[in-house]
Amino acid sequence: MFEGLDPNFVNGRDTAILREILDKAAARVRQGVDQSTGVEAELRSVIGTAYERTGQYPQAEEMQRAALETLPKTLRTRKSRGSGIA
Repeated sequence: MFEGLDPNFVNGRDTAILREILDKAAARVRQGVDQSTGVEAELRSVIGTAYERTGQYPQAEEMQRAALETLPKTLRTRKSRGSGIA
């Protein structure tokens, strides 16, 4: 849903409702998602991209940094389970 945001469509429009949806989604991710499946990193990345496309750069940076911090945990978990990811 968020990945389909077109910056040209958003540009100049009232994004208050979209910002509220993004903020609620970000809060839910912060509360915790199963990190072992990579879902958290992917959700944070998608939300970060949506924030960026709506011009909310501080929130975008926060989400993208959190996605990067989460990713190594995900890879370690998969490796310890023997999934073959090094």
